[in-house]
Amino acid sequence: MNLSRLLYSNKYLLVVGTFLALLFSFLAGRIVARTTYTQFVSKLVTAVLVMLVLLILRQPHWGLVIVASSLPVLEILPPVPYATSVVALLGGVTLASYFLHDLGHHTALSGRLPPGLLWGGLFVIWILVSNPAAALLPGYHDRIWLSTFVQLWLLAWLASRLLDTPAKHRLLMWAFSLAALPSAAYAIHQGVVGQSIKESIRSGGLAGGANGAARYFVTSLVLMYYLWTTTRNRLLHSGLVIGMAVVVYGAVVTVSRTGLLLLILAMGLLSIQHLKQRRWQAIVVLVAVTSVIWIFADNILLILGSILPAVRHGTDTVGIRYALWHAGLRMWLAHPLRGIGIGQFFAQLPFYGADLLAPRYLHDGAHNMYLQVLAETGLIGLVFFIAMLVASGRSLRRFSHLSNAVISPLMQTWSLVFILLLVGGITKHDQYNKLLWLLIGLGGSLSGCSWTSREGDR
Repeated sequence: MNLSRLLYSNKYLLVVGTFLALLFSFLAGRIVARTTYTQFVSKLVTAVLVMLVLLILRQPHWGLVIVASSLPVLEILPPVPYATSVVALLGGVTLASYFLHDLGHHTALSGRLPPGLLWGGLFVIWILVSNPAAALLPGYHDRIWLSTFVQLWLLAWLASRLLDTPAKHRLLMWAFSLAALPSAAYAIHQGVVGQSIKESIRSGGLAGGANGAARYFVTSLVLMYYLWTTTRNRLLHSGLVIGMAVVVYGAVVTVSRTGLLLLILAMGLLSIQHLKQRRWQAIVVLVAVTSVIWIFADNILLILGSILPAVRHGTDTVGIRYALWHAGLRMWLAHPLRGIGIGQFFAQLPFYGADLLAPRYLHDGAHNMYLQVLAETGLIGLVFFIAMLVASGRSLRRFSHLSNAVISPLMQTWSLVFILLLVGGITKHDQYNKLLWLLIGLGGSLSGCSWTSREGDR
């Protein structure tokens, strides 16, 4: 089979080539211009953006795919005038494209909202009602927090509407995994695993931070593993195994304690899942991918061994998190029902944590999304937020237990990613993470759909 025939017979290979070409354009701009964009690179980036906008206007679900796959490479995305980011611009185009495609059909606003989105809507409304000034006035980094959470809710709503076939779900998985690969490769190039965290050189790849990068790399591992189990093409099979090894090593060199624990959790849950199904080949591949850690980063065992003592005694950055959590509890006790206002943790921390933290940490977040939501929106806001997560998790779990051979493993994979993000939220303020809200929408994307196994191959 020649190359052109292979590309056209396999849409995923075509997606691979297109996405890598676009990503190369962004990387070229970053390398050539370092921190500023030359006139040539600006024109190149503009051309790429125009192509993406046209693609989204033709097929709206591509907007969600691009937004999600931008997360592992967020650091290299170009700035856009009059917009908070290029991602927000493409999100707006996606929303407009969805309504344009609905002209004459009048189905865009029909149907009931999934429970997760209902609770999410109440949470966003509570953000405004509980403290209008904090919600509407520019806060940390001049961010208008109500606008941020309205955009996140719209992202989840669009996901529930647009990602309505297994093929679109797998497209999202491919794109996110492909975006994570260069980010992990860059992290591997930069990072060094020493005998302790202090002796290590941590790297966040192209994601902008080590902790966030570790979560994205572990997520891409889970997605690649699903794609490996459902892909028949031998070339893609081999490529996915190599890709899994790259993102595993990338997660390791972030030297993120939570990231390492999430990696172990993901490996464990995947192993249990396939042991129950007696899929021994999948277990062998997982073990082979994991062996990368011991071959190239054997010091990671020393760092893993230091996690429990650090948690027990509150040393290193664990102690800083304990102090941040203590300050967060003080904020909540001072305002138990309404909280201090959305996004106000950063501004109020000097008043509640000056005796707990060094001055350089007095404008940090809570590093715990549940505690930060509690401190900023009070007990009522936390109830809405937890209800949203529980309802979305139940929706994902319900569809993952169907007897359908296509839907069940697909939603099991998303359920696992959702669990990893919820666990990761214990040490990171991820309440405004786009991937989390996208999964909240995915929990309702199957409502009212009757997919068959044959539809899964479309």
